[in-house]
Amino acid sequence: MRFLLNRNRTVASLSGHAIEFKKGELTHVPKEMWNDVIAIGAVPENEIQEEETIKQPVLSGDERKELIFAAFTALVEKNERESFTGNGSPHIRAVADITGFPVDAKERDALWSEFRQLNADPDA
Repeated sequence: MRFLLNRNRTVASLSGHAIEFKKGELTHVPKEMWNDVIAIGAVPENEIQEEETIKQPVLSGDERKELIFAAFTALVEKNERESFTGNGSPHIRAVADITGFPVDAKERDALWSEFRQLNADPDA
C-alpha cells in the first residue's frame, strides 16, 4: 500500500526496511511497516480525500481581462512589496489569489503592459 506524508522523512524499522518519504508524494510501504509509518502521521492512499473540484465558469477573454485588471488595481493600491516581482510586475500568485483562477506569466506580462499604458499619468 502507498502512504502520503506531509514532510520529508526517512523511517527505518527493526525488520531492516527503510522508507524515504518526500513531502506530498505517495510512497510504497511494505505491510510490516504500516503501523510504523501511521505512527509518524503518514496517511494510507485509500484514506486520502480528493479535493472536490469546483467547476469554474468559463470566462470570455474580456471578462478574464477585466478581472485581471481589477486584481492589478487592488495590488497597486495595496502596494505590498511581496506582491510584485523584482521588475515591478505583479506576482502571478498574487493575481491568482485575487481572481480565483490561474494566470501565467505570459498573460500577466501582456495585460500588465496594457494596464500600465491605460493608467499612465499624462502629466508625468
